[in-house]
Amino acid sequence: MVAAQVPGKRLAIHTTAFPAAIPFLGEWHRSVRAQSDRTFDLWVSLDGLTSGQVEAACDTRVDACWVAVTPGTTPASIRQEAIEQMSDMYDAVMTVDCDDVLRPSRVSAARARLFGGGEGANDDLIACALDVMDENGQRLGITFAPPSGVDPVAILPRYNVFGLSNSVFRMPLLRRCLPLPPSCVAYDWLLASRAYALGARLSFDDTARVGYRQYSRNTARVLPPFDAETVRLATARVMEHHRYMLDEGWPVPPPFRAELEEARQRVTRFAAAIADSALLERYLVALNRLTPWFVWWWSVAHPELEDVWNR
Repeated sequence: MVAAQVPGKRLAIHTTAFPAAIPFLGEWHRSVRAQSDRTFDLWVSLDGLTSGQVEAACDTRVDACWVAVTPGTTPASIRQEAIEQMSDMYDAVMTVDCDDVLRPSRVSAARARLFGGGEGANDDLIACALDVMDENGQRLGITFAPPSGVDPVAILPRYNVFGLSNSVFRMPLLRRCLPLPPSCVAYDWLLASRAYALGARLSFDDTARVGYRQYSRNTARVLPPFDAETVRLATARVMEHHRYMLDEGWPVPPPFRAELEEARQRVTRFAAAIADSALLERYLVALNRLTPWFVWWWSVAHPELEDVWNR
């Protein structure tokens, strides 16, 4: 969607197209074209697809800057390559998933918060709430967001709401958060945590401006019921995240480092506890009875269930 840009306020939208998303590309692209603010450039990384295949799935020409991906390149490296190509051209980049649906106000609201001089004008990373959908695009009446009164930044050591499906970054900040470890899976959480560690200003728009599709490909499940495989995998991802933040030489200021260390110790104890299948089953029964938070990684080492797992 290459369009006339406002001088000094250039915005890009970036997504990665991949084969499993083919059934959803048409709806996604229509939502991009339906934005009330269309002064942005669309960038599409091609992971296992050609531009022709994307356009065939969308049943129309797609006005985009295409980024070819070398076969075997990891998802984290795909994002890094695109960021590096865009970095000198834009003031901000909005990251979206091509299996989701943008609500018409997504771009206009992000631009207003970043460049409009009002709420969010001094922020460096802004995420928005998500309207959770099923695989068929039916709204489930669930909003992905921290509970009312919960600071989305304060929960960063344990949970995440700053995803590459719902965030917009000022480009100077995003450049400072690189490089991404090629093998990292929760690279969205890593980017947000690195940004905070660098002193960036993070905020959250409570209005759901993206339809977030939940299906088997989702990296981090947010909808109960949770099962053993889901919780074990999520636990491994959280432990990986703490390792990247704490053991890879990234500068983390003392207060945030202490919070991360405490979170890592909890998850390490939790991982050891759920090696006991019977204990994990008791944990799952109790977890699935709780009122859920619809944020990423909420199922891991839940504090209300320490009497089950923290022995």
